[in-house]
This record gives sequence, C-alpha cells and structure tokens, in this order.
Amino acid sequence: MGTSAGRATARWEIGLIALYALMAVLVTWQEVHLGHVNNFAMFRWSFFHLREGISLYEFYPSLYFDRFQYGPTFALLVAPFALPPVWLGLLLFNALNIGVFYYAIRRLLPGRTGVVALLILVFEVLRTTQNSETNALVAGLMILAFVWMEQDRMGRAAWAVAVGAVIKIFPLAAAALALPSRRRWRFGLLLGGAIAALLLAPLLLTSPATLVHQYHGWSELERSYGPLRMESVMSLIGLWVPGGWPNWPVQLAGTLVLLLPFLVRRADWEDALFRRGMLFSVLGYVVLFNHQAESPTFVVAMAGIVGWYLTSRRRWYHHAVMALAWLLVSLSSEVLTPSLRARCCQPWHYKVVPVALAWLVMQSELLRPSRAEATPAV
Repeated sequence: MGTSAGRATARWEIGLIALYALMAVLVTWQEVHLGHVNNFAMFRWSFFHLREGISLYEFYPSLYFDRFQYGPTFALLVAPFALPPVWLGLLLFNALNIGVFYYAIRRLLPGRTGVVALLILVFEVLRTTQNSETNALVAGLMILAFVWMEQDRMGRAAWAVAVGAVIKIFPLAAAALALPSRRRWRFGLLLGGAIAALLLAPLLLTSPATLVHQYHGWSELERSYGPLRMESVMSLIGLWVPGGWPNWPVQLAGTLVLLLPFLVRRADWEDALFRRGMLFSVLGYVVLFNHQAESPTFVVAMAGIVGWYLTSRRRWYHHAVMALAWLLVSLSSEVLTPSLRARCCQPWHYKVVPVALAWLVMQSELLRPSRAEATPAV
C-alpha cells in the first residue's frame, strides 16, 4: 500500500514539475508577446544604471513607467538576467522565482503534503510571475532559511534571510525563527556579516561616494512611501478609523503579537511543531503588516496559510478559514474581471480579511500551553 501511494505521489510530482516549468515558459511568452515587461525592464535597467553610476531612483518614463524601489544590491544581483536578451533574461528570472519557491515547499513539506500544497498555490505563483515580481523568490528564501535552521545549518539560513532582506526588507522577519535555537547568537553574527557583505557588494560596480548617494536615494524613496497602507491590516482599520494616523503603532502591535508565543511557550521551544507553526505565522505577518503589500505579495501569506492548514489537526474552522482564503485571495483574481474587482472588492481590501482571520487563528493555537498534534495525512 505504501509503495503504491509512493508511486502515485511520484507521478503527481512529475506532473507538478511539468506544470510549474510550463508556467515559467508560457508566462514569459505572454509577457514578451504582449509587451508586459515593465517590472522586468525596471529590474534590468537598474543593473545598467548601477554600473554607469546613474541614480537608481529617478523616474525614467522612456524605459519603464514606475520607480525602482529595491536596494542597490538587488540591482547587482539581477546582472545574470540583465545581460542576456530580454526574452532569455525574463525566462531565467521567472524560472528562478518559481524554482526556488517549488524547492522550498518540497523541502518543508515532503511527500504528498507538499504536492497538495503546490497544487493549491498554483494561482498565487502564477499571479506573482505574471507581474515579474520577486515574491515567490523571497517566500522560498524565508522557508529555506527555516528548513536550514532546523538542520542547524546556520550559515545557509543566514544567507537566505540576508538575500531576501536586501531584495524586499520584510524577509528579515524570518530571523526571529532562530530564537529557539541554541546557536541563535551565532546565527545573528552570521546574518549581520552576510547583510553587511551584501550591502557593500555594489562596490564591485560603483564607487563608495556613488553608492552612498544610491542608498540616500533609496532611503528618501522609502520614506515617501511610509504613509501608504495598500493591502494591509492598516488599510482595513482605515475603513473604520479614517485619518492620517501613522502605520507604525499597528505594525508594532502586530510584531508583539507575533513574538508573544515565543515568550509564553518558551518551554516548548524544542517542539518542532511549535517552531513550524511560527514559520507559518511569520509568512502571514509579513504581508498583513506590510504597508506596501499588493495582490502579488499574497503568495507569501498563502504559503503560510496552506502549510498551516495541511499540517494541522484540522477542525471545522480550519476548513472554513482555508476555503475562505483560497476563494477570496487566490480564486477571485482569476474569475473576477479587473473592473469588477475595482468596483466591488478592492475598496474593501477583501484579500486582507481571510489572511487576518487565518493569522489570528494561528496565533491563538500557538499561544495554547500544549499543542501535541501529529501532522495529518493529506
């Protein structure tokens, strides 16, 4: 029976690998064919601007119709995708994002559970890939950081968090997952060294004075985005509490709620289920309290929700929360037209609601004194 189930899982895995690989190819063709390569063009040109000592954070409407919002290190890291022809660079970029995410999920959730998780997450991966975003990549790096922490490979974990942080900043939250480890201080030192090395890496292409200027431009740009709320808990609260109040009090409160289980259940730090539950919580937290979260960002939160659902001892409310999240976050973007979403859904920040609900359930479960629950069969 076990052998038969293993063969069935292997067949599903082969099909799933083919599906994800086909996604990378077809999305790349679609983007190039329709000319929807703005984000990738922005990433690509950031490398050339860095190399030529040109400001990364000016508006270049003749090249792309947005401002580059990533750090100078990211402009260096995209070199392998900037140098080939656009179609090839985009294909490699999409393949990397999808491949890292796929690999991370399979390392975290082996066997049939991981296959089911990747099937549920197809729409989320598709959406972020269609936007040439890095969300699948940073989600994969956060998950891999946790997997390597569990294996006591602190060097790898530190580099995974550091690379994610210089791309999107919010993956730095995954560093909290090292708290239960006896080697947490070693991890902290390695993480600090990795971040420092990555922040200085653009010196390979530019002068110290120019790099300082680039970081100043990045800081100013990020400061200008500070009042934004976009698809976050703050935007949801803003529906009932209007005004120009700052985001940081809500973000601070969310951070305290996130870390509370580490304090309350310190005796359970050795519990692998508790540590894995904290990973799922962190994946939800970094989207809910991110004032710049957009629809493609939700692949990060959904990875946490799906992982939590598939590895919990499921009760009726687990099914209800998972169904609500998949319907409102994943399926709605595929079946509702953009104009319909803009009129009836987006003003209410409907995607935030199921993610917030799932996160609160996760936190309530993590705060319980004991959580000796075996991973259920999928």
